[in-house]
Amino acid sequence: METLIDPLRRTAPSIIEHIDTLCAYLMTDARPPQGALMHPHTAIDLDLVLKYLVQGWTAEYCLRSTPLVEDGEVLNHYVPITYPHAFYSPFCTVQALLAAEGQVTSTQAECGRAVAKLVREGLYPETLSFWATGRADDLTLRADLIMTLTLVETRQHQLRHGEIDDSYTTWYDILGRLQLSTRNRELPMLADLDGKTLLQFQQQLATVVRRINAVHEATLRLMLGTPTWRLLLTRIPDFLQDAYQEWIQPAQPRINRQF
Repeated sequence: METLIDPLRRTAPSIIEHIDTLCAYLMTDARPPQGALMHPHTAIDLDLVLKYLVQGWTAEYCLRSTPLVEDGEVLNHYVPITYPHAFYSPFCTVQALLAAEGQVTSTQAECGRAVAKLVREGLYPETLSFWATGRADDLTLRADLIMTLTLVETRQHQLRHGEIDDSYTTWYDILGRLQLSTRNRELPMLADLDGKTLLQFQQQLATVVRRINAVHEATLRLMLGTPTWRLLLTRIPDFLQDAYQEWIQPAQPRINRQF
């Protein structure tokens, strides 16, 4: 079966291949998102939680809206301002989760370390529980074979750019390669691809982001309780109300395990 990367294997940047692999891996688990019973802070700042949720859902909204544009030339111009939303959306929704637990992460690096801790402690389903740590000549991995190359290459990418310390590389860092950066040469290369390929890639990103955000939402709903969760939903902007009904609202969460 031909995938998105087959006709592009010689010319596409590696991020195309890695998102293709991650999306395919996530789709092997068709179960609804599971929440984990984390311990909420005794005095949750609901305004802060709502702020991060709205930011995350707005970024996802922007990511999902771009495929509606079918003109290839227009899509090329959208690449540098749209694809980073695939990172910033789950970055914000996990901050909402952390805020409900009483953690405030002020930098992306701090958030990445928090995500790595959640990955190792079992918040995420098996298809998002892979990680790597260590230096290039001494890597330690927890990953199925299908994700090994993507994880190792992303870890090495971070090491080359001096972006890591003694932390762990996870899904967060794979999506982090879509950030705007003067050192990131992958986004400009994506802008040179044809419109059909960009649309396919966009759809894969939207699938990946929705699966990750759904885990955060299911867990947050369990932490806050259904009445508080529903109260928060009454406060989201009008343009997100329809989006919530169509693709944000997760399936009824089940408790995965208690942290």
